[in-house]
Amino acid sequence: MEQHARTAQRRAREAELDQRWLTIREEHQRIFNERRKIKRETSRRGVFPPPHHDDDADSGPSPREKLETALAESKKRWQQCPDSQPDILARWAAGEAVQSFST
Repeated sequence: MEQHARTAQRRAREAELDQRWLTIREEHQRIFNERRKIKRETSRRGVFPPPHHDDDADSGPSPREKLETALAESKKRWQQCPDSQPDILARWAAGEAVQSFST
């Protein structure tokens, strides 16, 4: 008789846990869908959240600053290169072979 009582308790506990699990899954799905909706809307508007870290002093240059620096350096190298004569673009546009250079 005692064994039947334990079995009944286990079954009741299992049913309780199943119900809790369903409730948790429904809540998780609701939150997930809401979060996805907010992220989609944020992305669509072009608004992105701030970085997760608080230490902005050591973060270094931004990707935009890195790109601008690289472009400025490339432009400087191009202007200093012996092959960057004014007619190089005209020769290239005319389809002539232009000697490549490397720095």
